Amino acid sequence: MIPVGTIAWATMAPGFKPPGPHPVLVVQAFPNGNLGLAFITHSSDLLRVGLPLRRSDCPSAFRERGGPLSDEDGVIALVDDRGCKRIAIATPIDSGCVRIGTIEVTLTRVVHLSDDVWLPLRLRIRTALGF
Repeated sequence: MIPVGTIAWATMAPGFKPPGPHPVLVVQAFPNGNLGLAFITHSSDLLRVGLPLRRSDCPSAFRERGGPLSDEDGVIALVDDRGCKRIAIATPIDSGCVRIGTIEVTLTRVVHLSDDVWLPLRLRIRTALGF
C-alpha cells in the first residue's frame, strides 16, 4: 500500500516535540503490514544518531519537484539524545493515511524514491543503526 522508500509530508509527528507536521521516510515494512517510519527533522542537536539527508541524496523529494522536503538539508531521526529509537510503528489505513498509536496521520506530497536513490539511502540507515 505504502512502499518502503517513500517520503511524504505527515500532518503529525507523535512523540516529537513539537508534535506538528514533519516529513517522514518509510524505512521498513513488517510481515503484518505495519510500517517503520523515520521522521525527518532539522533538530540534529536532539539526536544521538541522525543521518544527514541532502538534496543530492534524493532530489525528487524536494518541493520544486512536488515532494515534501523544502530545505537544503534535513536529518533522518534514528536515535534520540536519550538513546531511544525514533522509528515509529505505523499501521497503514490507506495510501494517504497511517495510524501511529491512536493518532491518524495524513500523508501528502508523497514521493516514492527510485531504487537507485532508495537502496544507497537504505544502506546508510542500516549502517548508522549498526545492522
